[in-house]
Amino acid sequence: MPDVANRERVATDEELQALRKVAPPELWRIVLVALQTGLREAKLLDIGPSWIKLRDDGAWLILPPARSRLKGTPREMPLNRIALHALKEDVPSLNDQIFRRWTPEALTVYFGRLCKRAKVQDLHFHDLRHTFATRLQNLGVSIEIRSALLGHKVRGSGSDPFGGEAMTSRYSHGGYGWNQALRRAVTLLETAYAGLNLSYGLSYEGQQDEANIQQKVANAREEQRNEWWSQRDSNPCLSLERAPS
Repeated sequence: MPDVANRERVATDEELQALRKVAPPELWRIVLVALQTGLREAKLLDIGPSWIKLRDDGAWLILPPARSRLKGTPREMPLNRIALHALKEDVPSLNDQIFRRWTPEALTVYFGRLCKRAKVQDLHFHDLRHTFATRLQNLGVSIEIRSALLGHKVRGSGSDPFGGEAMTSRYSHGGYGWNQALRRAVTLLETAYAGLNLSYGLSYEGQQDEANIQQKVANAREEQRNEWWSQRDSNPCLSLERAPS
């Protein structure tokens, strides 16, 4: 198991506020996206405007498959207002990459320097993924929802990889209620962070941020909740629409 999985380091409110005070704006936007999505460095830095879709219930991030079978990625995830605001571009991108100046290696170096400047010890950028999962856990979000948002697969117990919960997961295909459960989780996270004043210029008066996002695509509408949908046609949890690899 990788060392990052064995770490139990989670950023505290005080540490995040200290980082916020000394962070350059673009680096802090990356930190905010990590705190609100739990995405790994490489996938986060690959995000482009075309990955963001506006649906009936708000913005969703459509992600390409993970580069490695060991590192799962959610097919798609709802974006709360903090994440969406942080992903807003000041200058339009020509290569469909919002954080185009950054590489994972550079992010590791500069985040380390940021922590040193803020006097925050032993905090790695990947620990923000742990922070995302742990905060959701403390907000009462179920492990099934946390696993889905992190891109983790439910595994069977013992020697049977397709037993118990793993098999049930293979037979569960999402829908309106599932999407709303995912949305509630990231909204809870937004509310929990609202009092910390971590986001640059974000209003909490319910106004939708005007980001550079595409027109609405098929979503799980409330009137569809009692219908069965074809995966190929309109089930957003199993959408065949993916961001470019």
